[in-house]
Amino acid sequence: MKPDWPAPFSVRSCITTRYEYLLSMISSRQSLPSGGVGQEQCSARARRALAQQLGLPYGIQWLRQVHGATVVESRADGRIHNADACWTRHTGVACAVLTADCLPVLFAARDGSVVAAAHAGWRGLVRGVLPATIQALNATAPLMAYLGPAICARHFEVDAPVKQAFLEARLPGWDAARIEDCFAAGRSPGYFQADLFRLARAQLVALGVSDIYGGSECTYGDVDRYYSHRRGQDRGRMASVIWLAGSN
Repeated sequence: MKPDWPAPFSVRSCITTRYEYLLSMISSRQSLPSGGVGQEQCSARARRALAQQLGLPYGIQWLRQVHGATVVESRADGRIHNADACWTRHTGVACAVLTADCLPVLFAARDGSVVAAAHAGWRGLVRGVLPATIQALNATAPLMAYLGPAICARHFEVDAPVKQAFLEARLPGWDAARIEDCFAAGRSPGYFQADLFRLARAQLVALGVSDIYGGSECTYGDVDRYYSHRRGQDRGRMASVIWLAGSN
């Protein structure tokens, strides 16, 4: 799937879907084919194959995602860091996050100088992964963002402590009234329908990112295209990948 946004010519991006074989192997929770091959070997092989398929000579920076706000620079050393976002100014090496219901956010500078990918579930949003990513980018040109497929408010019911965590976060763009607008009454007393897309948009705008695209694809509702942990039918994940391909 190619994100629909007016990114600079040098910026490339893609989001895999559930029927792509490679991601069934990349996800650590997905069952593996028989034949005695270890799970880590399968994952590493699939990740190398995806990098080759996308024409990335220096590979993809994969992360051991921990629902936090740590941001690392994408490097071609093969290391997998404990982080939830990565960025690069170099061609040939990509940034990637894996999601299934959490929100993937892709960033690109308008001049094509730097890109990033962030894993923004509700915990990551509360802990500040978006402002941390923007700070790490240190872009001199305006940024644009693409909100990839995530669970939509209709299917994302949370309890009162989750809403309270947002109210207490005190991050840019989140005053109490705006947060209240992102939580509708749930189906049961004390529960709410949380809108990750609106929460992310509000914070991005407060951080100076006004060019925001995507935010309409629901992982839970679109059974044919996306994995969803809440739906419970499988345990795969999608990869959201972004990189600089050069201007030639």
